[in-house]
Amino acid sequence: MMKESNCDSDLYTYNIVINIYGEQGWIEEVADVLAELNECGLQPDLCSYDTLIKVLGIAGMVEESVNVIREMRKNGIEPDQ
Repeated sequence: MMKESNCDSDLYTYNIVINIYGEQGWIEEVADVLAELNECGLQPDLCSYDTLIKVLGIAGMVEESVNVIREMRKNGIEPDQ
C-alpha cells in the first residue's frame, strides 16, 4: 500500500485513497488502508468514516455500517447528516 512507497502520507492522502478504493467497491482494500492509517499513528476522521459507511452501504453491508457508526461515537466523532 502507501507505506510500501516510502512516502510520508497524511490523513488527507489516506482519505483520498479510501475514497478511490471505495468508489471501485474494493472493500478489502479500504479496510487495508484503514489498518495502515492506524499503524502510522493516525486516527480516522469524519471524512474517513463517512467514506467507509458509504462504501459499506453500497455493498449492502448494513450491520458493518452500524458498527462503524458505533466506533465513530466511541472515538468522539458524531456522524453528520
